[in-house]
Order: sequence, then C-alpha cells, then structure tokens
Amino acid sequence: MWVAGDVLILESDGSNWFAYYDGLISHQARITRTAAQTITNNTATKIAFDTEDYDNAGIGDIVTNDRIDILRAGRYNVNVQYGETSPTEISCRIYLNGALNKIVQHNTISTGTSKFMNFTTVLDLAATDYVELYVVQVTGGNANTNNNAYDRPLLAVSEIR
Repeated sequence: MWVAGDVLILESDGSNWFAYYDGLISHQARITRTAAQTITNNTATKIAFDTEDYDNAGIGDIVTNDRIDILRAGRYNVNVQYGETSPTEISCRIYLNGALNKIVQHNTISTGTSKFMNFTTVLDLAATDYVELYVVQVTGGNANTNNNAYDRPLLAVSEIR
C-alpha cells in the first residue's frame, strides 16, 4: 500500500483522525512482451509478459501471473497495446480478476499489413484486484505478436491521485 517517499500527515480532534496532508505517490507499472509470442487463431490468449519497464510499487508480476496486482483501492488509468502482422481481425481484452472487463476490436478488409491498436480506459479498482491482457487474432492460423518497441504487447496501470 505504501511506496517509498509517501507522506501522510494526520490530525485528531480528540476522537477521530483526519488526513491533514495526503502526499501519497501514485502506484504505476508498465509490463511488456519483448519476444514474439504465438497467438492461436480465434482464441483469447493471455500475454505472457517478459519485461517490466517500470514499477514503483511492486505491482507488476511478470514472474508467476503475467498481470498487474492492485495494492491500493482507487481510480486507475489502464493502457494496453497489441500489434501483429497480417491479421484480418485483432482485439485487445482487459481482464479484471480473471473475467473479461473491456474489449476493443479492429476489423480490416485488406490483409498483408501490420495492424496495431492501443487504448486506454479508466477503472475503479479495489485492493487485491488484478488486471491482465488477453488478445485475439484471426488469420486462419497461428500468428506471432510483434516485438518492435513501438507495437509490442503492453499493459500499463497508473493510479489517478
């Protein structure tokens, strides 16, 4: 719940405590997939993240669960991105506590070109909630995620303070 550098000053009226000054630092983490991952055709596939770009509160979990764990209740910006070569359809899916929460889909008529999507949403999250990224591609066969710095799979969560 606390991050190094957090400051909270309390004041009491004799029977109750009140926050006099809230200098809590926003929890933030961004995890990415830098190596190509095979995505099965027309199947929601969880991204297996392998890199933590930043994490100031120890909320990114790329070792065991490939997700971001929320430690403090509040409102959060959640940003995801996904890119792939030659799909006819791709979608990003935000899962909250193991269940589908948000979905954005991109359909295309032409094939043979890379498709990329990035979207942000705001979620009210509780302590112990967790956020995951699943993707779907439709090419007629298995496909690999892009691993370029600008379009590889990404999940970022930032607390709004």
